[in-house]
Amino acid sequence: MSDDDQSIPENASERASALPDVVRENLKRGIAALVAFIVAAVVTSLPSIGLGFKITAAALALVSLIAALIWLGDSWEQWRAHVGQRSVVLGAPAALAVGSLALGALLWVEPLSLDSPAHMIVVDSSASMAEAFDGGESKLSAVQESIGRHTADTSFQTGLTAYAADDCDDSAAGVEEMVPLGYGTGDAITSAVSGLSAHGAANLVSAGDQALDALEPFADGVRKKITFVVGSLLDECGGSIESLITKLEREGISTEIDAVGINVVAVGVGDGEQQQEAAEKLAGISVNVTLADDPEELEAAIEEILYIQAIQDGLDHMDEQVRAVHESGNAVLDAVWDGEPIETVETLIGDLQRTVRVGRASFEAMSGSDEDAILATAEEGFLRLMGMIEGDIIPAAQRASETNLSLGEEPSDADVTRRDDAFDALGEKVDEYNLAFGEVSEEISIAIEGWAAQL
Repeated sequence: MSDDDQSIPENASERASALPDVVRENLKRGIAALVAFIVAAVVTSLPSIGLGFKITAAALALVSLIAALIWLGDSWEQWRAHVGQRSVVLGAPAALAVGSLALGALLWVEPLSLDSPAHMIVVDSSASMAEAFDGGESKLSAVQESIGRHTADTSFQTGLTAYAADDCDDSAAGVEEMVPLGYGTGDAITSAVSGLSAHGAANLVSAGDQALDALEPFADGVRKKITFVVGSLLDECGGSIESLITKLEREGISTEIDAVGINVVAVGVGDGEQQQEAAEKLAGISVNVTLADDPEELEAAIEEILYIQAIQDGLDHMDEQVRAVHESGNAVLDAVWDGEPIETVETLIGDLQRTVRVGRASFEAMSGSDEDAILATAEEGFLRLMGMIEGDIIPAAQRASETNLSLGEEPSDADVTRRDDAFDALGEKVDEYNLAFGEVSEEISIAIEGWAAQL
């Protein structure tokens, strides 16, 4: 055999021995690329972190992984020769990625849902709140204790504004939104209120204006509330209570207003007649004015507004969501029973799915923030019902509609049987839902009875 003939098997042998190394190197690169994809996917899907921070972290993580991918085929000797430089190149972007995620989580603010209820609490922290009740406790101290005990996280996105003007020429500067509107803000409100100190003049009108401005972006028809907790129903900076009343009256169609005046006649700004006149004007535009003359009356008013009403508001909101779902669901069922065209049924199903998503988002936004047993029970039950609609009723309605509309002018017995079976299956799913709805309603009723017994 010639030399050329003998060289062929040697080259083939070399190629064969090199093949596992090629496979290993490419396998490593493939695994690294997969890891990079998984890391990027996980990072960008993290909740409670701004999108910009997530994109930055994913990009930095990819830089580290790409560098590792490039050097993956190097020998151990090559790694040891450049270990310091490569550690920096690999470690620095990874550390910055972790830092970006941490900073994003720290600065995260839950986005407002402009289709869900909102409640702004406005607290007077002016010098008049340093005045003492007969028992010696200051009005501000009593407010801090009452709000700390009775602030509840509910279906309302709740915020806190405090006001006290050190310079009446710049009255608006004395109004501070201490806790932005959002879900689960009860602890933040309690903490912010505890840090207030009494100082300056009562710029009530500026505070009212800013509270109304904060609620202005919310959609028409959405429930909006403002609760004023004040040491005076007058404005020490010359603000016109009439102008505020006019604005409240204009917004009052969609904004519910509560005002708790604390001992305003005994130690408030202005004389008792002025305070009473202001109270009557506010009551005249359906502002719920409560005059608390001692710490006990103050606590009762705060408990009623921030806790008892808040729980009831939460239940009412969930009830509204479920009613909307039921109306949309009944429209789907009617269309299916009546044999409406598939396009009509699909349009109505799309409406139902959107309504369910709105309700689910509203309930899930509250989940984990409510400590009250009633709302926790209601949320768990209603989310269970939403799952049954999405997972059982909608697919069954689609099958029944499609089976019914697929029948020809002379359907076979088998076709009719399939149609009847599909409608029977839909009826069973509806019966199961109605049974579950009754169970949820009973659970909520029991929770409400237990709650009422504790009051």
